[in-house]
Amino acid sequence: MTKPVVGVAERARPRSETRTRQLLDTKETARFLKKSPGTLVVWRSTKRYALPYIKIGGSVRYDMDDLLAFVEAQRVEPVGAR
Repeated sequence: MTKPVVGVAERARPRSETRTRQLLDTKETARFLKKSPGTLVVWRSTKRYALPYIKIGGSVRYDMDDLLAFVEAQRVEPVGAR
């Protein structure tokens, strides 16, 4: 009996993850973050911010869940009045 062939994408993802990822390109991500695409290029090359991205060949994509987590991590809580 032969085993079924499992693709790379299926092996990379946990079995419990059944949703479809929403991947944005650099321009869409820049629009979402209200930054320029060039700013994102600088962030990637200098590693200024821990903004995860996915590199597929020459294409860069950002997962919407990662973007939402990144934005939430930038939250600054106000200091209470004394």
